[in-house]
Amino acid sequence: MLSQDLVDSLFPADLPEPEYWENRYPPRDLPAGAEVTRFAPSPTGWLHIGGVFTAGVDQDVAHQSKGVYLVRIEDTDQARFEEGAASQFGAAFDYFGIGPDEDEETGGYGPYTQSERGQIYLTYVRELMRQGKAYPCFETKEQAEARAARQRASGALPGYYGEWAIWRDAPAEQVDQRLAAGDPWVVRFRSPGVGGQRVSFTDAIRGEITQDDNRNDVVVLKSSDQPLRLPTYHLAHAVDDHLMRISLVIRGDEWLSSVPLHHQLFDALGFPRVRYAHVAPLMKQDGGSRRKLSKRRDPEASVA
Repeated sequence: MLSQDLVDSLFPADLPEPEYWENRYPPRDLPAGAEVTRFAPSPTGWLHIGGVFTAGVDQDVAHQSKGVYLVRIEDTDQARFEEGAASQFGAAFDYFGIGPDEDEETGGYGPYTQSERGQIYLTYVRELMRQGKAYPCFETKEQAEARAARQRASGALPGYYGEWAIWRDAPAEQVDQRLAAGDPWVVRFRSPGVGGQRVSFTDAIRGEITQDDNRNDVVVLKSSDQPLRLPTYHLAHAVDDHLMRISLVIRGDEWLSSVPLHHQLFDALGFPRVRYAHVAPLMKQDGGSRRKLSKRRDPEASVA
């Protein structure tokens, strides 16, 4: 485990403590049973008609329960950012009547765009590292590709875990050397799911679901050589859903496999777990089979 002094030296000296953000974004004053929902599109492509469907469900659930429906732009994937996509979101929201109940001017839980919330995420990544629940990893792209090739050749499950997680328990002296050399690094979450156990949770639509626990030490903060240091989706969603006081996350069932990881992150961050409701995807008949309607493969999926 790295010393707190070393961990703190990796972050801005004026970075707030978690208590600051907890006070900045207090629990909402809403009637009992009111749901706070969010639609969280990513500007890596045009808005998908399936997104309109999900947003409509989000809005209805919030309004019928006398709660709040908001929109959060999840743009941490800057490499795949598509120019103009975000502005198209606004036009689509107006057209379909799925605009949020609060925004930068009327809501107290913004910014509502993740790339503008970087300081918030850094606070919580630092806290995970202080507690030994996350660590710096210096694996290069070439090393990651070689690891994946060895895993395929040996029949091992893909991922960064167990014997493959070479930086998980690296000596502090080795970490110091790599930092001093200026080598790029990411931050990985130290997964507690190392025993291959099964875990269960209750989905608000599907009932009890049992899955393998997450064993991967996933990246939670992207490389230090990037000009805009942002988290991955997994960390950002946990922090934002907590601080925006989301009570019910309604999302496509392709995210079902991520629930064990997301629960691990909520637990590690000391947040109460958010409730999930996974909806079925919109499907397309493709020859003799059906598949999920794709915003990248199917032009008719675009709301335009």
